[in-house]
Amino acid sequence: MKERLDDEWTLRAQGGSFGEYRTFAAWSPHLKSAQSFLSWEHAYTDGPFINPLRYVRDNFTGNYTFEIGSTQSLGFKFNGGRNDFNSSGQIPLDLVGSGSLDRFGFMDPRDGGKVRHATGSVYYKKNLSANDTLRADGYVTRSLFDLFSDFTFFLSDPVNGDGIQQRDSRLQEGASSQYVPAGKVFGVPALFTAGANLGDNWINVDLFHDEDPQIIAPVPGKPWTEADVHITNPAVYAQEGMDFRCLHVDAGLRFDEFRFDLTDRLVAENSGLNYAGIVEPKVNIVYTPSNHLPMAIHFNFGRAVTSQDARGMALDPNAPKVAATNFYMIGTSHQLKRFSASTDMFLIDRQHEDVYDPDNGTMRYQGPSRSYGWEVKTSVQLKDHISWNAGLTQVSNAFFLGTSPRQYVDSAPHSVGNSSLTLNSWHGLYNSLRYRHISRYLIVNPDDTSVPSAPPYTDSAQTHASGLDVVDFAATKRLFRGLEWNLAIDNLNNKHYYETQNYFDSRVTPTALIEARVHGTPGYPIGFTTRLTWRVE
Repeated sequence: MKERLDDEWTLRAQGGSFGEYRTFAAWSPHLKSAQSFLSWEHAYTDGPFINPLRYVRDNFTGNYTFEIGSTQSLGFKFNGGRNDFNSSGQIPLDLVGSGSLDRFGFMDPRDGGKVRHATGSVYYKKNLSANDTLRADGYVTRSLFDLFSDFTFFLSDPVNGDGIQQRDSRLQEGASSQYVPAGKVFGVPALFTAGANLGDNWINVDLFHDEDPQIIAPVPGKPWTEADVHITNPAVYAQEGMDFRCLHVDAGLRFDEFRFDLTDRLVAENSGLNYAGIVEPKVNIVYTPSNHLPMAIHFNFGRAVTSQDARGMALDPNAPKVAATNFYMIGTSHQLKRFSASTDMFLIDRQHEDVYDPDNGTMRYQGPSRSYGWEVKTSVQLKDHISWNAGLTQVSNAFFLGTSPRQYVDSAPHSVGNSSLTLNSWHGLYNSLRYRHISRYLIVNPDDTSVPSAPPYTDSAQTHASGLDVVDFAATKRLFRGLEWNLAIDNLNNKHYYETQNYFDSRVTPTALIEARVHGTPGYPIGFTTRLTWRVE
């Protein structure tokens, strides 16, 4: 987050389609020995949905950084806000296809959520010398989140319906420190980085039946939780970067330890204390054959770690607590006058594939997997004020290891692309035309036996989620000094698409048959937004 804004005063008013409006105000005074700002944002929209979204958001943000002489600074930050909204949830797409449900319709009008959050932090920076820097910071966050959802409608309870309330209450504290000295190793320029982190999370997660506004009963026949989870995550890391004549090398090592303390208020035998630790190495190598050749060759290796979330622990205390992902990449980068490009091939080995379960809002581990593919990015300066950028990532294959016949990873697209044409600073006008693409993708394996009611798959529409090709337009015009006008047209081609798609059982009425089907959340149709921004330097 910034320590100060470029202008002393910033005022913005915005309005657009679907009842949208947004106001923003910020003050960043010019102080002699400090940097600071205060800002407030208020926003509202109903969205295109038949059940109005009634999305309202307020954010308050502030910062004060006090400069202690010329080498030290001490800062304080605050961010808080609230967010209330209705939701149309994920609706059965077979009903939309048959015309019995509008694309922006709903099944349960009670879906929605409430969010409250506040974060306070303090940070310190000291330049020990011209080349050595020490940083330290700490924070405290308090958040409350209630989510009301209905994924399966009348699957488990034909009388009251399957509405659920997920409650997530968190108190999080954390601290970090970092030391960065620059110098020479074996006579070559080097940059060393070392640090430590500590995260401490006190989490309460509950899952209730949302039969009425009061919480009165657990979900019939479904997993439900009322648990406290204390997760502590200390970590230390070190990295050395060195520049040789034609070679740049970075090597680093990080160690994370996790402490999971689960108190299950409903099933006492699930309670317990668990530990997990993992080492994460990284190596980056950049080789430049010649200063006269506009090309560099890159090799990267890194390991990342994901940990089980609090709700997943409460639902399945015996599940793996952490999982590692190894990432390998080899590629090239090129720079020639107005043209630049980068290419690479990658391989990703996951110790456990993370899978989202929409019915209870958890992540679960589904076994080791491997994926590989390639990507390319390019940028061309066509004219003095016109540039073109594009990128494409292609996953050639993604599958679970040790399966026979081979099981493929579902619910993730294999092709993701973007492109933009930009007019920059031409008579005070800035325009951009942006395109984004996501391919259709496997949403459930045809031989998956985990959905007992799944019918024989005879149509790819039953096994694949539709992709999207969406175009957005934006324009900015400086009217005169301090006043700026913006226009945005989202989904310029008015593409009918779905932001999320999942496959699971549901029953749409108390007397209907249970069916395995695709459920989705529609993307917005074409929408217009305009705003005025006034700045005082």
